[in-house]
Amino acid sequence: MKHSWKQVRYRLEYFACRLLAGLIPRLPRRACLSLAHLLGLLYYRLDGKGRAAARENLRLALGDTLDATARERAARASFLNFSRAMLDLFWARKITRENFRKYLHPQGFEHAKQVLAQHKSVIFVVIHHGAYEWLSLTAGFLGIPVSIVMLDFKNSSLDNIFRRAREHSGHHLIGQHQSMLKLLRAVRQRGGAGMLIDSPLRLHLPGAAIDAFGMKMHATMLHALLHTRTGVPMVPLTSVPHPDGSCTVTAHPPLAFLPGTSHQEITQRIWDFFEPFIRDRPDLWLWSYRYWRYKPKRATREYPFYAATDKRFDQAIAAAQTSPTTEAQKPVG
Repeated sequence: MKHSWKQVRYRLEYFACRLLAGLIPRLPRRACLSLAHLLGLLYYRLDGKGRAAARENLRLALGDTLDATARERAARASFLNFSRAMLDLFWARKITRENFRKYLHPQGFEHAKQVLAQHKSVIFVVIHHGAYEWLSLTAGFLGIPVSIVMLDFKNSSLDNIFRRAREHSGHHLIGQHQSMLKLLRAVRQRGGAGMLIDSPLRLHLPGAAIDAFGMKMHATMLHALLHTRTGVPMVPLTSVPHPDGSCTVTAHPPLAFLPGTSHQEITQRIWDFFEPFIRDRPDLWLWSYRYWRYKPKRATREYPFYAATDKRFDQAIAAAQTSPTTEAQKPVG
């Protein structure tokens, strides 16, 4: 019975996404924003598990800087931002190389182009913050197409729908299977790579135990592996959506690390770069994700209700504590 219902749900999800992918690009920009707001409110009301996780994450990560009312506003705004990001992904079919500057306001991309000129490749790193679905689109429209890792949906019928939307400006998407090998090939063949570095990671996948908002998080270190194996600097991308439907996309100065710097330290330093942006605009981060799925067995502080202990996580924490520390970050000309 459970299997039958899952198949029905997957088919409903597929037809809903097909409908959105066909309908959203036909809407005026204002109508798309209004629909995103409405769907975001509905999503916040109906997704009890996601709402509870968002509230708990905000309480434990920012409880010392936001009161209960402010945290509730940030949680709701996070759902609204997610809804806008998803609809913007489909609406982006109306954005072209001729009109993209009306909706996308790029700044700082001379940094990425300098890296390209020197290394013939670039590694973009991003998080689920702001108009994150439009970050890669901006780079593509500026003539910097890259290979991007796309997380596989549990409902595999959705993969092609989202693949077509995300490849709109010239990127190439690759699945999680053998993503390291494919990305390494893309970077070495004078292309580039882009990846979200804050997606929740299961312990069976290679990662690093880093500090995030004072709690230990199992985070991907794929970007650190790519950097150490190729020497190509990483360029962080951030974005801020605007009420008029446009957004500002910023490419920050590239980050490189001294030879011998551990993957653990690189992963931590990159997270340390992004965390202040989340603190500054918590309403734009995807708080409903279960980022702190694991906690230390002898945790000295409170963790979210969904966190569980696992000896493999304690081993990862111990390995991180014995990792050598270097003067890792250096400027790139």
